[in-house]
Amino acid sequence: MNTVLIDDPQLTVRAGKVKKQPLRVILDSALRTPPTAKVAKKGTLICTLFGSSPERRRQLEAKKVEVLELPDLSLRTVLLALGRKESNSVLIEGGSKVATSALEENLVDHLCIFIAPKLIGGEGAKTFFEGYGVERMDSAIQLKNVSLHQFGKEVCIEGDLS
Repeated sequence: MNTVLIDDPQLTVRAGKVKKQPLRVILDSALRTPPTAKVAKKGTLICTLFGSSPERRRQLEAKKVEVLELPDLSLRTVLLALGRKESNSVLIEGGSKVATSALEENLVDHLCIFIAPKLIGGEGAKTFFEGYGVERMDSAIQLKNVSLHQFGKEVCIEGDLS
């Protein structure tokens, strides 16, 4: 949600030819997505909590945004709701908390980690994943079928978890 508020992204595929844009799914517990946001258009599904702002919902639905109220916004609940809508493949893009949650809930089949050639460092710097980590290397999650790709200056490490 912070990405929507701070960066105002399009959340669209812009490389190569795409027959149809994927459904954009935004987790917005308090329905804070502005109706003026770039994502506030047809092809966007906003998952929010029951009882979120009826006025904001009307504004977003007027822009053809689908709003889905759920009892909670855990990844498992959201993915089950998407499954009922026949969405079988989901790309989860998020920060370290979202990535850790997806891994801890065993919801990930394939992982892509993008690395930009920027070193930020510092004690408070965000890591790829949060949580408790592992005490021993043999307890670490091991990717299989690993490959590397370069996209401009960024590098992608990808692999399977299953």
